Amino acid sequence: MKTAGYSNVNIRNFTTSWRDGLAFNAIIHKHRPDLIQYEKLSHNNAMHNLNNSFDVAESKLGLTKLLDAEDVFVEQPDEKSIITYVVTYYHYFSKMHQETVQGKRISKVTLADGFFSDIICMICVLTLVCQNE
Repeated sequence: MKTAGYSNVNIRNFTTSWRDGLAFNAIIHKHRPDLIQYEKLSHNNAMHNLNNSFDVAESKLGLTKLLDAEDVFVEQPDEKSIITYVVTYYHYFSKMHQETVQGKRISKVTLADGFFSDIICMICVLTLVCQNE
């Protein structure tokens, strides 16, 4: 699970496990630690945690704000609303991961092309040297 190891995060369902906002922040922090100062969040400050994660997701990741903190910080948050919102995180980070992998593959191909270009240049130089002898 992407939130394993995050203090005070224990996702057991799509209702009360999300109520304090730490799970939303942990998911963002797992993929983009530069956006969330997780260690400064408190289990006792749910409204701040929820607003923080929703605001960061909207302003930095471009995810539509489908929930308000008041929708989640209730006795029994709406399961379908939480699932819908968490799915937007999943799609965003899944796409980000695919782009990272593709970038690494392109980088490897570029490096390989550079390597082979160097070899071809060396062969050309050796050919010219041998022809001049």
